[in-house]
Amino acid sequence: MVQGELMKRGFIFSISTLIITATILASAMFVYNLNAVDEAHIGENFSIEKAGFVAEDVISDINAILGTSVDVNRGEQFTRFSFRTKIPADINNNELNNYAAFAVGNYASAQNADINVGVSNLTDGISELVFSNGMQYDYNYITDSTVQVYMPNGDTGFVAIDINVYISGSSVGANAWTWQDATGDINVNLYFTDLNASNTVTYSGKLDSSIENTYSWDYNATTGESFYITIGAIGNDTNAIRLINSINAPGVIASADIGATSVSGSAELSWWYDGNVSYSQKGMEISKSIILGKS
Repeated sequence: MVQGELMKRGFIFSISTLIITATILASAMFVYNLNAVDEAHIGENFSIEKAGFVAEDVISDINAILGTSVDVNRGEQFTRFSFRTKIPADINNNELNNYAAFAVGNYASAQNADINVGVSNLTDGISELVFSNGMQYDYNYITDSTVQVYMPNGDTGFVAIDINVYISGSSVGANAWTWQDATGDINVNLYFTDLNASNTVTYSGKLDSSIENTYSWDYNATTGESFYITIGAIGNDTNAIRLINSINAPGVIASADIGATSVSGSAELSWWYDGNVSYSQKGMEISKSIILGKS
């Protein structure tokens, strides 16, 4: 009787031990699988973050090489566009191509990833900066260095324009546009200075945005080297801005600040260079435009 009772208790103890052991094992497996899932999510999130960081790093480098400073302040009533650049710029298409080759080769290898940098539309002689409202800022360095702000086959809607230019050379003459203070539809503030103080211009007035208004300064009467500012109709583009530097004298640079104000639209504005950066690593892929900003 005693022996039977002991056997019964031993059997119950064994069953209980098995149940407890199975429960512990099941809990351990559950925790293990949960941690594995969490680690996978952490790894996936890290891969996404790393891809974004690398793409942003490449985009930042490209922006620095292209060198144009752009600022957009969008208020409830008016939006202010500001551009700051040098004409000619410090860069050329070889510098941008060399960086693209570095990013695709050395930088990608260091990140153990595939990186592609699409800059062909920026190294074809014109670097284009595109706005989500359709407006463009183009830097043309094929022959003369030209900067243009315009709405392709349309009207920028600018109601005020500020142009501030300094040139590190001495002009020999100037040819002014005709101000239309009584009849013009766009307010223009023009400040121009170089090493010849007699050709300095400081004037606030109005121009007709539907006609071509050009102000020029001559730097070499023999070769025809000049600096031009045009506001108004340029081809099929109305209310546009264009600056051209055809000065070939070594070391002569034009520093230009361009400000333009238009009525604000309801949609958010973004702006980007006409190129892209793509990144892929272990199945993680990301492709981004060379975005400068949003407002």
